[in-house]
Amino acid sequence: MNPFSVKTVVDKPLVFAQISDSHLFAEVEGLHHGHNVFANLTSVLTNISVNKDISFIVFTGDLTQDHSEQSYQLFVDCVNYCNIKLPIYFLAGNHDEITLLDKYFSSPPFNSNKVINLAAWQLQLIDSKSDTPAGYVSKESLLALSRTIDPNKHQVVMMHHNPIDVGYFIDKHGLKNQEDFWCVMNQ
Repeated sequence: MNPFSVKTVVDKPLVFAQISDSHLFAEVEGLHHGHNVFANLTSVLTNISVNKDISFIVFTGDLTQDHSEQSYQLFVDCVNYCNIKLPIYFLAGNHDEITLLDKYFSSPPFNSNKVINLAAWQLQLIDSKSDTPAGYVSKESLLALSRTIDPNKHQVVMMHHNPIDVGYFIDKHGLKNQEDFWCVMNQ
C-alpha cells in the first residue's frame, strides 16, 4: 500500500491508497518471485479496509501475471472478501487486458472514471498500455489530457509506466513517448 496525503482547501488532508502490480494468477497459490501474490493483495486490502482516513483507492495496473480471466475474478473476490466499500479507480498495466478490466470492474466499488475531480485537486489516470511491455500514451489520450486539466486545481497524474528514466532496469518498460507526454504536461 502506498498512501498519498494532500491538503484540501479546508486544510483537511485527503488520503487515498494507490496499489499496483498485484500480478495475480488463476489460482490463489500462485507465486511471483517466490511470494504468494493473492495473500499479499489480501493483506494490503485488509489494511486499507480498516483505515478510516482513506477516501478511495487507485489501482495502477498489472493485475494479472498469467493473463488468465480467473485472475481478474480473484481480484474482485479479494475486494469483496476484504469488504472494500471505497471507490476503486483503475487503469491498465502492460500485463492487463482493458476489456477484462472493464468486464470485471463494471460495478461498485469499481469506478471507471479517469478524471477524479476534488475541491482543489484533480487526479488524472492516464492509459499508457501499448502492444509491448513499454508504455505509450496515444495522441488521443494526450489531447484529452490537455483538455481536462483544470488550471485552477493542483494535479496528480498517474499511469502505469514511468514517464522519466530512473536509471534502473524498469526504464526499458518506461514511457516511450516521454517528450510528447512532457510537452502536454509543461503546458
